[in-house]
Amino acid sequence: MPLKSGDINKNFQKLGDIFIQVISANIKNRKVLHVLSHIIADLVEVYGVVITDDGTYQDKKSSLRWMLSSYFIPRLIISIHKHPVRANLASEGFISPAEPYWFLPTVDGNSITWPLGKAMAWVYQLSGVSQTQFHYPGKGADSNDHLKANQLENAQNWITGKHIPSWEGLQRNFSKALEAYPHLAEQKESILLALFVTRLATVISQDIDDLYGRNYLNELIAQFKRHTDWLKAPMAQLSRFFDEAAHHSKWSTGMMDRMHAEYAERFWRERADIIVHAAKHIQSIIMEPPHILSSQQKAGFISQYGEDVVGPIFEFFDQQQQQRENIPEGFIECLAEFFELKKTSCEPSKVATFNAKIERYQLSSVCAWMVPWLRAETLFHANDWSGVYQELSIAFDAAKYAAGQNQRPLLNHYLEACAKNDKWRELKKGIACAHYLGI
Repeated sequence: MPLKSGDINKNFQKLGDIFIQVISANIKNRKVLHVLSHIIADLVEVYGVVITDDGTYQDKKSSLRWMLSSYFIPRLIISIHKHPVRANLASEGFISPAEPYWFLPTVDGNSITWPLGKAMAWVYQLSGVSQTQFHYPGKGADSNDHLKANQLENAQNWITGKHIPSWEGLQRNFSKALEAYPHLAEQKESILLALFVTRLATVISQDIDDLYGRNYLNELIAQFKRHTDWLKAPMAQLSRFFDEAAHHSKWSTGMMDRMHAEYAERFWRERADIIVHAAKHIQSIIMEPPHILSSQQKAGFISQYGEDVVGPIFEFFDQQQQQRENIPEGFIECLAEFFELKKTSCEPSKVATFNAKIERYQLSSVCAWMVPWLRAETLFHANDWSGVYQELSIAFDAAKYAAGQNQRPLLNHYLEACAKNDKWRELKKGIACAHYLGI
């Protein structure tokens, strides 16, 4: 079932915790579990930083789209390159499809091949038989095995992306089918891992496709590949180091694991320092008129730092510039007036006038947190704590993806209103949110 924007915008940290619990129950390999858990933890951390510090002029749906492009994809690329190396995952001998981007959708005109379909086709290729024979060995005109027929029908729906199975159903179907192919026994863990990853990738890809459209999905795929290309040279350098170390030493697996963890951590830390230095250098130039980089300046930065360092920085600054250029009419004016009204007692007539201005500029969805917060201030002066709680509940929910650092005082007021109204469950959730946001 595709997610709606309201579903996607639920407590991301809680979703991350639940996902880690799911993979812990289904992934037994210690290193794989380590890698997947750390990737999820990285994304949860990025999410927390962004919603705490970065305000936007967009509604929740558009804000999430901005977060995906500006923060999630760049962080995801780093994480999926960083953590497998740190964990020395290659030593486990897992295999995967030969296609480099087997975990991404492939769009060809109006048709699309989902990641799960790619992984399933790979399994059939390993088995050396067709999909029909894999799930229903010996199927013929007189066959009447209803269980195998049902498994085959399910697989036919899954491979096209028409239906997405539960992980339990997918795992059960393929585990049962693999019993007929003992030559794949050693690859079973790799097969199930590939199916697990591609099922998740398919769910996310289809959600994005449903919510934002095929063009945006294509943009994210292109961005993913672009960031991966930027990392090819440094990752090749890192791989050569570990290959040479493995060739010239007779270290135990445990010693190699420790070397991977320590050297990879140092590699990424030093790389982060270089990127921060380069970003500050580039930003210092952009801050001066005409506030854009010329082709010659970009070429100079590439020569000085390398395209793998400055490519993502150029992209991020371009995205920020596009954000500034697309600020809707009236937003800055309304934001400034909101802060001025917050300094007053927020008389109802002034709040109503401010709300009318927001509606006149058609900014109700963008400024959805402002008016309820002002109304709460009015009700606070009237000692109407029930009304304060109702208005702050609306404001706090709307502010999560728009208000940035303004969430801090808003959350403090919201927690006070929860306590005044004996809303202990909401108070507990609010405190957890405050802890997550570092407030």
